[in-house]
Amino acid sequence: MDFMAGNAVGYIDESIRGNTYVMGLVLVSSPADSRHQLRALAKSFKKRSLHFHELFPVRRQAAFDLFEQLPVDRSFVFSRKRPVGEREIDTRAVVLSAIVNRMQADGVGSIVLDSITDATERDGDTIRTARTGGPNLNYRHQYFTDEPLLWLADGIAYNHGANPMLAMPSWHQGTITA
Repeated sequence: MDFMAGNAVGYIDESIRGNTYVMGLVLVSSPADSRHQLRALAKSFKKRSLHFHELFPVRRQAAFDLFEQLPVDRSFVFSRKRPVGEREIDTRAVVLSAIVNRMQADGVGSIVLDSITDATERDGDTIRTARTGGPNLNYRHQYFTDEPLLWLADGIAYNHGANPMLAMPSWHQGTITA
C-alpha cells in the first residue's frame, strides 16, 4: 500500500474501542469542494460537525454515501491493541509515529490532527521524534468542528472500530497495524 505523494494533505482523527486505538488517515489533494459538501451535510443534520459516535446509523450511512463521492485520494486506518499497563497517550504516540514514518517515506509533507488538549503538545514531540530526516513534515492541530476533512478521518476510524458497520469507501486502502 503506497500513499499518494505530491500536494496531498493527511487528515488524522482517532477512535478508541476497548483496548484498540485506531487512527484514521485521509489524504486529500483538493479540499475545498469536499469541505463545502461536508458542511452542507452537517447542516442538513442540524449539527455543527459530523462526529460519528454521535450520529444515528441512518445518518452514518448518509455520510458514507457522501464520502464515496468526494475527491479523496486515499485513506488508511492505523491500529494498535493497547498492551496492559500502557497509557492511552503512549499508545497514541506509537500509532502516530507509524503514520509519520509511512507518510514521510512516501513524500506526503503535511498533516492536520484533531486538537485534543492533553495530546497536542505530546503529538508535536512524537512527530519530531518519528521524523527521519529527508523532506520536512509540516503539521498542525485544528479543532474538529473547524475542519470538515477531520470528519472523514473520524468516520473511517469509527467505522473500523465498529467492525465495519458500513462498507468503506472505494478510496479506502486498508489497515496498517502499528
